[in-house]
Amino acid sequence: MMTRSVFECRACVGMLLTCGLLLLQFGCSGSDAATPLSEPRTEVPQQWSEGGRLWQLTGNYGAGDDALLEKCFRQQPELVGSPDIAGQPLVFTSGASDRQYVWLRQAVDGTYWYSVRYAGSRFRIQSGQGVPWSSATEPSGVR
Repeated sequence: MMTRSVFECRACVGMLLTCGLLLLQFGCSGSDAATPLSEPRTEVPQQWSEGGRLWQLTGNYGAGDDALLEKCFRQQPELVGSPDIAGQPLVFTSGASDRQYVWLRQAVDGTYWYSVRYAGSRFRIQSGQGVPWSSATEPSGVR
């Protein structure tokens, strides 16, 4: 029968706690999935153009936006609960009824984005890595 001193047991417990804390801090995932960081570091422009259309950051997300996105999610139920669209999106407008909602997610390997665009009474959904705006002007700084 093996006996251990109190000091040996405390040392083992201390080592296990330290390893556990390190795993929590740095993670133990072996997957290639993007690891989120605490704060997106992508510059968000005040305006940008695409295909001759100028999109401007509104900064206003309201009840109308909720209703519009709810309509989109009814048409695309697989999006509901997706981590790609977690939190409140950036809102861009181009014209009276055109809206684009952009979610950004910063990861170790870059920025991932997800976009829902409503223009001409239609929704267009896109996603990618990098930034969703091609010809940006007047960056608002790091978000």
